Amino acid sequence: MVEEKEQRVPWGTARARFTRAHAEGLAGDGLVTVSLAGSLFFTVAVSSARPRVALYLVLTMAPFAVVAPLVGPLVDRVVRGRRVLLAATLLGRCGLALLMVRDLHRLLLYPEAFGILVLGKTCAVVRNAVVPALVPPGGSLVETNARLARVGLLAGTAAGLMGAGAVRVIDARASLVLAAATYLIGAVTALRVPLPRAQRQAGDAAGDNDATAPTSVALAGTAMGVVRGAGGFLIFLLAFSLKRSHAPSWFDGLVVGGAAVGGLVGTVAAPWLRQRVREEAVVLTGLGTLALAALAAGLAHGRWPLVAVGLTVGAATGGGRLAFDSIVQRDAPELARGRLFARYETRFQLAWVLGALIPVALPIGATPGLDALGIVLLVFTGSAAAALRRIPPPGQAEQVRTEQVGTEQG
Repeated sequence: MVEEKEQRVPWGTARARFTRAHAEGLAGDGLVTVSLAGSLFFTVAVSSARPRVALYLVLTMAPFAVVAPLVGPLVDRVVRGRRVLLAATLLGRCGLALLMVRDLHRLLLYPEAFGILVLGKTCAVVRNAVVPALVPPGGSLVETNARLARVGLLAGTAAGLMGAGAVRVIDARASLVLAAATYLIGAVTALRVPLPRAQRQAGDAAGDNDATAPTSVALAGTAMGVVRGAGGFLIFLLAFSLKRSHAPSWFDGLVVGGAAVGGLVGTVAAPWLRQRVREEAVVLTGLGTLALAALAAGLAHGRWPLVAVGLTVGAATGGGRLAFDSIVQRDAPELARGRLFARYETRFQLAWVLGALIPVALPIGATPGLDALGIVLLVFTGSAAAALRRIPPPGQAEQVRTEQVGTEQG
């Protein structure tokens, strides 16, 4: 009876509540991030920064060691109650944020922060798995994902600024208390989201931990992994290059800010591109644009072209990720999405870390690094474009899968 009542709730209500819960979760994450902000990089010398940054990059992989093997299969097995799972990730972060208030200057802070990271990644996997249920008739997956990304980015930024003010006026504990309250509100909102029960389809394999990715997902995932690896390489290449040249700290912030603005630009451009080309082409457009930007900045020299590179990194990553998520939501069976999202989240993070470790470990100059990366990305773009031509359009691919499943069952 409850299921039937929930399915009668207007579609717009479900989407609005889900968007609110998404925004409240990312706002809480922004507040936690501000409370933990420290002097990892910019306040120390280059020689001291390299090992500390390398350790940080390796540690960012830790949450994914939990998300990929455990969280993905869990999400796929939860046929009912995905809103409860979504609310649980928010409520868990609320509790951990409160514990961090007590343990702000103790070693227990680190496992508590780790728990928040794991629950945040779990929330992202659940969110991506249920987004197709929120797309209106005739709507676009890319547009729905873009709307969530824009709202989340604005909420996280606004909360981060508010948290920074609280830290300055009071202390870091104030930001953590605000985060706990925001997570609690998000959990209540998530419980009120009327999500339909997940449906088993041909091709679902909820009990199989090795869910096979469709060809379109594999291609887009490889291209997106290259974009993430290039992004990690560029951000740290530029950071260390600017640090060696004694650039003012405000210019470092300008490059990072350019990447953030680029992410917002990507969320706006991706739906526009999707109206003209397939989602796979959106990912490749970001990859090709990043290649050209790297080559152009390498030829131009100077500091200001680096800001344009940062903006391009953000746009390629933001727009490409929206397109990739939409491909998984479009082509993967519903009860395999959790495993696929968790698996590719891990691969993308690994690609980012490996790309970032190169300029961290090796003293590469900005110009040779940009030139080499631009050439490598052009080769990848050409190879991926050739592979894309061999993949049938979405409708034809679905027909082929249906025929294959029918043949196997027969």
